[in-house]
Amino acid sequence: MYSHSHADHIGAAHQLNRDGLQIIGHELTGRFIEEAHDDRRPLPNVTFSGPHKALDIDGTRFTLDYTGDWHQAGNLFIHVPELRTMAAIDSFSVKNPPFFRLVFSAHVPAYFAAMDQLLEYDFDTIVSGHMSLYGTPEDVAMNRDYINDLRKSAAEALQTVDLKEAAAALKVPANNKQAELKVWMDAVVARAAELMPNYDKRLGGTDIFLADNLNAVAWSLFLD
Repeated sequence: MYSHSHADHIGAAHQLNRDGLQIIGHELTGRFIEEAHDDRRPLPNVTFSGPHKALDIDGTRFTLDYTGDWHQAGNLFIHVPELRTMAAIDSFSVKNPPFFRLVFSAHVPAYFAAMDQLLEYDFDTIVSGHMSLYGTPEDVAMNRDYINDLRKSAAEALQTVDLKEAAAALKVPANNKQAELKVWMDAVVARAAELMPNYDKRLGGTDIFLADNLNAVAWSLFLD
C-alpha cells in the first residue's frame, strides 16, 4: 500500500516488484508517480478515487481514507481496526515537533484538521514514518497541542507586528514591496517564537524547525 507518492517512502518499491504483486494507492498517487518517470516506484495497479476504500487481506480488514491534502494530494490514513493500528505517513514526528514547514504540508488548514481526524480513529499504535518511533494517540494529541500553540502565537504576532515599522527598522526602500513583506514576516516569526510556550520537556529538538513551522503557519493565517 502506497501512503503517498514521495520517493523517501516508496523509492525502493521496485525491489519488491514481481508478477502478481498488487500495489494499492489513491489514483492521485498513481498520477504523481507516472509524472515522475521513476522506475524505482512501480505504478499502483489497484487504485481508487474519492475518500474511502475498504478491503480484506487474508481475513484482515484495512480501511484507506483520503481526508484532505494534509501532506500531499492522495495521502492516506491506513487503519487496521483488528490490530488497533494506524499508518499516517508524514503526518507528524513522534516525540518531536513537526519536520520542516509542517512536514511540507500541501495545505496548512488540512494539516491542522488531520490531527483532529486522526484522533477519531480507534487505535493504540500509529506509524508516522520517520524517527524510527511508533506513536500513540497521546503523541498525536501532543502534536495537535503544539501546532495549536504555533497558530495562537503566529496569530498574535500578525496582529501586533507592523509592516511599515519592521521595514523601516531595516531601512527597506519604500518601493521594494517584496522586501517589505519579507522583513515583516521575519519579524512576525521572531515575535511568534517569543510567544511560544516552552515544550522542551515534552518534545525533542523544539528549536530546529520552529521558525520554519511558524513561517508556514503565519503565511497560512494571512492567506488562507
